[in-house]
Amino acid sequence: MKIKAGILPEIEEVGISEMKVTYFQIDDQDRDEYQELEVSTDDNGAGTYYVIRTERWAIDCIDELVSVLKDFEKRLSVETDDK
Repeated sequence: MKIKAGILPEIEEVGISEMKVTYFQIDDQDRDEYQELEVSTDDNGAGTYYVIRTERWAIDCIDELVSVLKDFEKRLSVETDDK
């Protein structure tokens, strides 16, 4: 069985219409608080898009954000023509 996001499933497949994951980390300014980063999907009919929402998400290097997005993509298991 295949699981595909954002498209109508065919026989023997399951479709995902939307998904949301909220990541959190200790606040870089106040150690008693947390920062949240919400990554979700949206499909307005043209395909699946990633949507990012946060008030603040501090990183030391761009690779930290890339790792979060790759984790989300892995959880979503989006199948594309270029994979």
